[in-house]
Amino acid sequence: MTQATTFHRGDRTTTIPFGPFALGVFGFLALCVIVTLVGSKEAADAAGAIGVMVGAGVAGFLFIARARTLHGRERLGWSLIGFGSITAALGVLVVAAVYFAQGDAAAFGWTDLFFLTTYVLVIFGAAALPHAEGTMTQRLRMTLDGLIGAVSIAALAWVFILSDLTSDLADASLLARTIGAVYPFLDLVVLTVAMSVLLRRSRHRFDVRVALFAAAVFFQVLGDITFFASAQSGSFQDADPLYWINIVAMGFFVASASLVGKPSVGREYADRNPPLWTQIAPYVPALVMLAVFVVELATGNTEADNRVLLAAVITVGLLVILRQALLILDNRATIEQQRDLLVTTISHELRTPLTAVVGYVEILAEDTSRLEADQVEMLEIVQDQAE
Repeated sequence: MTQATTFHRGDRTTTIPFGPFALGVFGFLALCVIVTLVGSKEAADAAGAIGVMVGAGVAGFLFIARARTLHGRERLGWSLIGFGSITAALGVLVVAAVYFAQGDAAAFGWTDLFFLTTYVLVIFGAAALPHAEGTMTQRLRMTLDGLIGAVSIAALAWVFILSDLTSDLADASLLARTIGAVYPFLDLVVLTVAMSVLLRRSRHRFDVRVALFAAAVFFQVLGDITFFASAQSGSFQDADPLYWINIVAMGFFVASASLVGKPSVGREYADRNPPLWTQIAPYVPALVMLAVFVVELATGNTEADNRVLLAAVITVGLLVILRQALLILDNRATIEQQRDLLVTTISHELRTPLTAVVGYVEILAEDTSRLEADQVEMLEIVQDQAE
């Protein structure tokens, strides 16, 4: 499997970063997309399952194989993402086997353990990718910013979108309702982690591999939402998801995995404060959530959605308090570091003139006959201090 493919047309040469194997996988996934769009429901279900399974499996093996050429946290991060992709492929295979063996499969059930495991592996894998140089408190603050935004968006999505959808699952089992409620939150977490890796100041900022990975996560989240909306009966047979969205996500995963073998290029960043918009962005959905909560209370609405908003407001408040505590600790450490640096700089700058003064004092001390008693006493004091 080569890393690139070169096309020659006359005197012009075009090189694309994907080898023939990856191009073949892209072609197969494109064929699956066409079948899901123009074929019957049975053909779409089969093509969708095969496309997602093959795409996830190939992406997983590529992630793991290419990550073996890397080192440190980068190798760990991409390997975890690869294992997550393979777990997803196994999950699709198990769901398909149950469906054909029993004639139907639960839309939310024990088979979702494969996909929940995939989420956990992908989240930890993306978070394990190397960070920018900095202290642990700085990384924790960035993580808390992401959690504040994720919790706020999850609460708003629950109130305005997911609450009505999950009402159809009222008669389903506790396991099905729990899984149906967990998926949207995990979608937001993995999307937040992917975007933070893409945008934060590190060697992976605007990295094409991370950009393709983030695009894959975005389409996967859209696919999950469509599946969630169409599977409220609890039956996989009654669901009508847009498979082409998930297959496109698999294509982006394969594209990202195909480029993993090349290590990222180290970058140097000036020690300056991040842009203001990056600091404000996580708190915009939090402010919207707080405004919605206040409006709901003012109108006397006491529905169950308000409990979700209340829990989210309390959670965000605790996260903000924790973040501010970390900020205080980080500022204190920064002030102490700058103070030590200032003292060191002053000592270095004064070393040369002080050495000259001490030398001059030693010259004067060689012959004190022309000096008065108080002057001799001052010379002795200076010599004692110099020693």
